[in-house]
Amino acid sequence: MTAQITLLQPGDLLFQQRPGIACGCEAIRQVCTGIDGYLIDHVGLYVDSHHVIEAVSPRVHCIPVQDFLAGSVTDAAGNPRVLACRLKPEWQSCIPRAIRKAAEWLGMPYNRDYGQRKDSYYCSELVVDAFCHANEGVFLFEETPMNFLDPTTGVLLDFWIQYYQGMGKAVPQGKPGSHPAHLSRAKCLRPLFSFGRFI
Repeated sequence: MTAQITLLQPGDLLFQQRPGIACGCEAIRQVCTGIDGYLIDHVGLYVDSHHVIEAVSPRVHCIPVQDFLAGSVTDAAGNPRVLACRLKPEWQSCIPRAIRKAAEWLGMPYNRDYGQRKDSYYCSELVVDAFCHANEGVFLFEETPMNFLDPTTGVLLDFWIQYYQGMGKAVPQGKPGSHPAHLSRAKCLRPLFSFGRFI
């Protein structure tokens, strides 16, 4: 795994499968699949050989890459289910500005309701907004309508109904937003390697 880390470059995106039902990871994976059908519920921005910036509850923070990998679901061999992707060459000039912008948001609260305000961030929103800023206000990763529906029945998943009821809010089905699995399929990215097997 250490050898794989040395292959990463600043600005690479690390798409992850995280454990836990209470945090909603399983429900996040249910509504959208990533590249090659991978089940992805989180994304972090690789900064350097020691750090990843991510938005997780309770706030945006910077953690050692080893800690990021250790927070993953593991495959049968014990390797973390993390997919590394890199911006294609024509977009790599955006990376330094995107990293600087993401670093400015360290300490900001986690965006629990996935709303459109800019006083808090969830994982894929941080990536979308950082690279939009770096690309002179033009979306590099397009926002997409948020989806909270069970793909087999077409109705809202019970988890999300209860989640938003707990905040006294309606489920924002169809509102603008983003999803880490959807980001993994972006045309501006190319997959590098997976630390572990997703399927």
